Amino acid sequence: MDNNERRLMVECDNLVKIYKTAESEVVALQGLDLEVEEGELMAIIGNSGSGKSTLLNMLGGLDRPSAGKLHINGEDILKYDDKQLREYMKSTVGFVWQNNARNLIPYLTVTQNIELPMILAGNTANKRERVLELLDAVAMTHRKKSKLNQLSGGEQQRVAIAIALANNPKLLLADEPTGSVDAKTTSMIMDVFNNLKDQFKVTIVIVTHDTQLAKSVDRVVAIRDGRTSSEFLIKKSYAQQLAEMGDQILEQAISGKIDTHEELVVVDKYGRLQLPKDTIETLRISGKTNLKVEMDGDRIILTVPSGEDLKNFNKKAAAQAN
Repeated sequence: MDNNERRLMVECDNLVKIYKTAESEVVALQGLDLEVEEGELMAIIGNSGSGKSTLLNMLGGLDRPSAGKLHINGEDILKYDDKQLREYMKSTVGFVWQNNARNLIPYLTVTQNIELPMILAGNTANKRERVLELLDAVAMTHRKKSKLNQLSGGEQQRVAIAIALANNPKLLLADEPTGSVDAKTTSMIMDVFNNLKDQFKVTIVIVTHDTQLAKSVDRVVAIRDGRTSSEFLIKKSYAQQLAEMGDQILEQAISGKIDTHEELVVVDKYGRLQLPKDTIETLRISGKTNLKVEMDGDRIILTVPSGEDLKNFNKKAAAQAN
């Protein structure tokens, strides 16, 4: 394979998820497309109910779509049987949950918590060396004998990251990993993610509703109404910003003091797009609206048509109907 060839870790194609009950039907995903490159650290943002948690559960093998395609590391995981899916969840993917009670067992020490996934997967040959390596990577070696109630929220989350990496997964999924910590601790945790990406060559997908936190990663995908609506691409790499601004770069990005990303609207292969929320509010669009599309060189211009434009459009439509 060419070194410059783009290799995808995650490929989602037109994912649909419908939850049905006896009385109602809820559409969580409405034809979502997503690609994540191998070794990438990226974030998925969206409000509650946007579909981001549903997507994370699918990537982790905890849920299946109602329709669409899902490939992880080149494998169609929707074709996995129960045994293959369990193996996938043990060895290919790692999870960091928002609730630390799901990450750590309180009566075990930090070392024992990290060892447990390896024991369950049968990876016991070099488990002590692996534990020490992970503790060093998340800067928690000094806490290796501590238990849950002796750790701060940020320390618990760093241990949770080490646990998720115990079996050397190719894909790390983090659900609101900084949801219960302050800005300074958030900066530290995001710094850990950036270092782990480089040290272990792991692909990391973070799901969050916090748009400020998302500024500390290279790419952000926004989900709205169960569909990819836009992407935010970083203007300068993390390394460049760190060199220019020093150790406070993440804290400043998270606090919103610097503008790190630019937003790009996503057009899927069917030609569908979602306008950013600010644009919709500025144009005062509500409900179904017809927009005028014009080309100006390599630019696409969308405008709300005037009353005269709509009148001419309706006349033309009526004439064609007759």
